[in-house]
Order: sequence, then C-alpha cells, then structure tokens
Amino acid sequence: MKIDSNHGAGLDSVQLSNTAQATAVEASRGKAAAAGAGASAGTDRVALSNLSQALRTESEDTPERAAYLDKLSKLVAGGEYNPEASQIAKSMVDDLLKGGI
Repeated sequence: MKIDSNHGAGLDSVQLSNTAQATAVEASRGKAAAAGAGASAGTDRVALSNLSQALRTESEDTPERAAYLDKLSKLVAGGEYNPEASQIAKSMVDDLLKGGI
C-alpha cells in the first residue's frame, strides 16, 4: 500500500505554480538584501495568491468548532479522552480516500 502525502489537495496547478513563483521571488529578494545592493526603502511589494486566501479560509474556526476543540482540550487535559484506535484508523483512511491532507 502506497501512502501519498497530498499536501496540495484541493489546489489547482495555477495556485501551486503561483506558490512556486512566490518562493523563487522571495529567495531572490533575500539574496539581494543579503548583498546590500542599493535596495531603497519603500520599494517592496506584496502579492498574495489565491493559495493564501484558500488556506486562510480553511483555517477559520466556527464557534461550534471552537466549542468542540475547547471541550476536547479539557478531556485531554483531564486524562478522560480515550479514543478507540480502530475508529482513529478508520477516520484516517476515510480522510485519505476523500483527498484530505
């Protein structure tokens, strides 16, 4: 069985390409800054891709999720959280089959 770590799940090739381009630009800016090659203040620009918006949307918590996480944290802290290993395994496989991360 091969497990594919699909870190880009749900992202199209344009978004992934934009991420690669942004990484390359940041690397080149870092080299220029390190060289101190006459960089003038106020000339930096930031361009956020659709990827950043997608990640931000995915990470937002609803009040219901926040309440669930709070309850779960209290159970774990109190040593009362004892999930069944078979249920954890089933959920992991189901998530992978759905294309989750």
